Amino acid sequence: MKPMYEELEVASRLVNGLVTLVLAFYLLRFYRQSHRRFYLTWGIGFLLYGANILVRVGTVPTIGQWLPALLLMGGFLAIIMGIAQLVNLRRIIYVVFVLPLVMAGLYLSPTPENVMVEALGWIFSLLPYLLILLSLLYIQRRYSTNVDFQVIGWFSLLLANLSYFTHLMEPLLVDLVAIFAKILIFLGMLNPGFTSLIEDVKRYMISTSPQEYDLGRGGELVLVSSPPGNRSSSLRWITERVEENSRQGVSTIIVSVYDLLPQAELSELGLLEKAFLVRMIPGSGGAYKVMEDRVVTVDDDVNLLDLIFSDIIRYSVDSKNRCEIIIYTLSSLIHTHGWKRVYTFLTSKIPSIRFSQNLITCFYFPDSHESPADIIKFEVLADRIINLE
Repeated sequence: MKPMYEELEVASRLVNGLVTLVLAFYLLRFYRQSHRRFYLTWGIGFLLYGANILVRVGTVPTIGQWLPALLLMGGFLAIIMGIAQLVNLRRIIYVVFVLPLVMAGLYLSPTPENVMVEALGWIFSLLPYLLILLSLLYIQRRYSTNVDFQVIGWFSLLLANLSYFTHLMEPLLVDLVAIFAKILIFLGMLNPGFTSLIEDVKRYMISTSPQEYDLGRGGELVLVSSPPGNRSSSLRWITERVEENSRQGVSTIIVSVYDLLPQAELSELGLLEKAFLVRMIPGSGGAYKVMEDRVVTVDDDVNLLDLIFSDIIRYSVDSKNRCEIIIYTLSSLIHTHGWKRVYTFLTSKIPSIRFSQNLITCFYFPDSHESPADIIKFEVLADRIINLE
């Protein structure tokens, strides 16, 4: 019976190591796609973490095993540095560099197998788990970002390793808990409320920290009526609204139907530094990652727009960060898809928009519609109508 149990221990540790390496592969793949350093540092961290586990397959960890300890400390170094860069926690970088020095001192001590030295080695091996957990709790409190999965995952890893050190949990169960915990951590990193933080906190969170009080806008559908040939007034209005949202800590998402607001033009106005852009272009076939990428290109599909709205609302609820979605233009959607389809889409989203206290702003050109009755239906839905000259 014992040999079978030992085989299960070896198998579980092998699976634990392989799962960690697979997650590292996907994190590094995300980095290649997005060029975000957080994914790079955590990818390297999980790579070294997984290598540490595989090196220890079939062995009992001791303080004399310098290679696994080196891999583990290297992995923690990368993960903690990723957090430090993400939320500007420079102070924890000092701890990152102190930990390997302390561990090296313990390994080079005259009696590395001493019980006291062994205990200190375990304590300093567990300290990074606690440090990562506390950093995530700080992120959750400071930035109102949903990191529940990451917190539960790292807490489970800390608890499992602590239980193993105190002989309260068998190695087989430790590996099973670790596998579950790492999958939770990975799923949490895919949450829109967390991935929006990864882009660059100084631009996404700190720069949008409220500099003035929000005057209560939100939970509304606003229509902005504009003459078809007067783009300058529309652009001026959008620019002022993006600036106002930035000061009040509100994220702005501009939906440019048929690329009527070109990316280059918005970039010249400096809007892409403070707003997200969704370009709806027929036949683009592009995948969408709203609230992850600054600019995304998607196909001209109302169903896809429905999914995008759902992602934005979910992000807003998870991160407790209010959003304004500006559609330019509602008239273009109506001309292409018919008023009934667009009306159904809007009415289905209004309850969740109002519940989440977000804002939908739709530009439209009344004179471009053959039937005034069609556009009146949307005006009845609106909480406010703004007329631009």
